[in-house]
Amino acid sequence: MEQLKHFSHSHPLNLMKADGINNLKKVIYCNACQLPISEGLAYYGCKNCAYFLHKHCTEIPTELANPMHPQHKLLLRANRPCVCDVCRTHWTGFTYVCKPCDFDIDINCSLLDRTDKYNAIGHDHQLEFHPRSTVFFCDACGETGEDASYQCLTCHFWRITKKTAARAPQAPALSNSRKIPFQTNLFLPFQTNRLPRL
Repeated sequence: MEQLKHFSHSHPLNLMKADGINNLKKVIYCNACQLPISEGLAYYGCKNCAYFLHKHCTEIPTELANPMHPQHKLLLRANRPCVCDVCRTHWTGFTYVCKPCDFDIDINCSLLDRTDKYNAIGHDHQLEFHPRSTVFFCDACGETGEDASYQCLTCHFWRITKKTAARAPQAPALSNSRKIPFQTNLFLPFQTNRLPRL
């Protein structure tokens, strides 16, 4: 069995595949991105400690230059409670930090920038990322959103939460050609204004 010694955990992590994971009574979440580990994905885990990481989350860089904080490079920290300075949500997963500026950004927000856009199937316009918090109704999941969102600036109709976009099934077509290892595409139905609940 392949093992990984990761800076975020004191024990070696075993490589696993999430086959049959949907049959479990408890959802397994990644300690890095805080998203569920989906069926068929490779992940590393320490079952004794209930500590799990998506395989792609173990491959993110430990240092990052990010356009939302161009003054300094950001350093990756594991499971450091904070409020993300981009989406303003409380966060306990992996965070990129700049200590001199007291700047924290969760890893999901760190992979996005203000120029990211979604080409949503079933909607004629691109959805643009808005990092600041506002209260709104998510057209995709039906929940009230209070953090960063994606919105159609042309018709102002489609607005979805960052969390819903991160849970959606496939990767987006990004206008700035950045690669995002997380599953983050949004497919909007052709003849309805709501997505099925994810």
